[in-house]
Amino acid sequence: MRAASPDLGRGVGYLTAPANLIGGHYYEVFAGSGFADFGLTIDGALALAAEGRDPAALSNLVSYLEQSGKDASGRTINDWTGVGTAYADGGSIAKEAVLAEVTGYRPTSFAGQDLIADLDATICQAASASCAATGNYAYANSVFSQSLGVIAQARAGDSAHSAGPIGYLLSLQHADGGWPSLIPDSGSSDVDSTAMAVMALSLLPNSATAISKGLTWLAGQQLPDGGFPGAAGDSTNSAALAIQALNLDQAGYTSRISAARAFLAARQGTDGGFAPGSSSASGSDLRASAQAISGAVGTSFGSLMQDVHALPAAARGAKYLVGQLVDGNHLVNSFGADYGLTADLAIALAAQGGQDRTLAKVVGYLRAHVVDYADPAGTTSFPGPYSGAVGKLALIAEITGQNPHAFGGFDLLKTLTDHVCTAADTLGACTAPGDFYQSFSTVSQSLAVLALARGGVTVPAAALARLGQLQCSDGGFSSTLTTAGSPCTSDPDTTSYAAQGLVLIPSASSQLGQAASYLRAAQQADGGFIGAAGENTNSTGLAAQALLAIAGHDPAIATAIGKAKAFILTLQNHDGGFGVNAANPASDVRSTTQAVPALAGQTLTSVTDPVTPVAPPTPVKSSPAASSASASPAAASSSSAAGIAAASTGQSPAGLASTGSNPLPLAWLAALLLLAGSLALLLAARRPVALGGLATAGRRRH
Repeated sequence: MRAASPDLGRGVGYLTAPANLIGGHYYEVFAGSGFADFGLTIDGALALAAEGRDPAALSNLVSYLEQSGKDASGRTINDWTGVGTAYADGGSIAKEAVLAEVTGYRPTSFAGQDLIADLDATICQAASASCAATGNYAYANSVFSQSLGVIAQARAGDSAHSAGPIGYLLSLQHADGGWPSLIPDSGSSDVDSTAMAVMALSLLPNSATAISKGLTWLAGQQLPDGGFPGAAGDSTNSAALAIQALNLDQAGYTSRISAARAFLAARQGTDGGFAPGSSSASGSDLRASAQAISGAVGTSFGSLMQDVHALPAAARGAKYLVGQLVDGNHLVNSFGADYGLTADLAIALAAQGGQDRTLAKVVGYLRAHVVDYADPAGTTSFPGPYSGAVGKLALIAEITGQNPHAFGGFDLLKTLTDHVCTAADTLGACTAPGDFYQSFSTVSQSLAVLALARGGVTVPAAALARLGQLQCSDGGFSSTLTTAGSPCTSDPDTTSYAAQGLVLIPSASSQLGQAASYLRAAQQADGGFIGAAGENTNSTGLAAQALLAIAGHDPAIATAIGKAKAFILTLQNHDGGFGVNAANPASDVRSTTQAVPALAGQTLTSVTDPVTPVAPPTPVKSSPAASSASASPAAASSSSAAGIAAASTGQSPAGLASTGSNPLPLAWLAALLLLAGSLALLLAARRPVALGGLATAGRRRH
């Protein structure tokens, strides 16, 4: 049975209810007071940004703050921060700056202020009535506030002024690994403060030891019910912040994160809000609810990005995808059901967050067709497992709150760890030691690594080493499973998947840095990336997701992501779908499945949208077409050599970009050319298959 997860949709509904969010603009200090609680309002905005399903509410709220909107008493956010006065509060200014950075605004020009310069001006040069010590921000009397300042400066690239605050934050760490709540040091370590400090330090170089100690202490504070102790006992706020911090080492703390999410789910009331303490019976609380939603999503405040200008486009793209479904739960191609592209669509819907009813049906459909797509037990006429498909299904389970150890009746993660090649074979199922069985491409290898790491399962050393072998000298990754001494040609799409696969591997920082450098160098002047179809939406969307996963907080990378989003937006059509490129402007499903997550600011490493799967209405004996690419008839049924060659490069004959290549052994290509006429009828009726362990034309099992 899967662990319980909060209902994020109901949680967002509680936060945006007119009785709570006054005029759609702010939360009050107390009901009916007319006084805005600007700190809580920012908490609510960050929660909406993390969850992403209500772009209109988020945009309205942030726009109100950015335009210095007034509450019923005439106060603005600048009155709250004290900016421009002798009482400017560094922690409050930092919190506002982080909101600007998260939502795609410039912190140097928000609400009429240069918030980074204003924050710099609060850095204390010596202890005083408003400062505990050198490096403290003025009036920042908690580690929480000090951490927000470090996050704001790091995300803005303000390294010239941040050394003092960083040094002071580090000096506050206790020998046990935790941080105190208050400044000056109040004594015992505190969950909330430690979580925030770790999130801040995750943005800085040479902080691994401090982070590791902080996470170890934090994990050790978890209570038997999955919660974490706060100022008032078992605390919703503390559990939520702990999740965000522990997610920095998601692979190492998977079970603790799941238990904490279950704790949050038990705190959710019938109105969608969350109680602050150990029981939902105490009633919903806005502050606890805002933090619970941010925590349930699990993205650190240091890396959260949700450009409010792009969110409406993501929502329209998701609506377009829903309209392409057959029976409301799957996509088809020339061979029948297209499970791989259906899975891509599910990830896109989860990333956007506003189509949960449909997502539940799609997940239910995929769960019912695990054998057709991935054959984990190898029981079909052409036995699996197909590791790329297994990995993608495991990711779907993890993203949507299912159990990847029991999805569709299979332990998908054990299937992967049980099928790591020990040697190359002559049939193509294993090209080298460390391949996942019948991966056939680097994308599939990457999906398997990511699924294991995200699921908290140690990635077999041989499989991880094999993925590293596929990185070329320029930092990119080869689309094909190359062997030692063979040419290595980097591919942006493959690099984007491989990079996301390595993000959760602590030892892969050097490889990730090289991959980021490759992707940044590959970006075109207009923000796009070149893939199989030339400069295109699909490749650009994948690259944006990868860069965000690697280091979205880095100012230079954030700029590259912004340019990529701008390119993608130029290709959106009136129906909400995205064209491949200017030469192929018609809305394309595959392009849209990668555009939506990029615009929604989500990545494969962290996107989360729990749903309860809805099974297909009646058992349907499907035509098991397992291609994850757009329909490509020539890939399997045409006797055209051009069609077969297109399939082997991961590209349809029309030149549409694919999420990876399908490298075909030359012997099989030759045989297929000879037998294409006799096989055409068979392949028209059945999925492309694997003969003797060889991937057939058209089979892209990822």
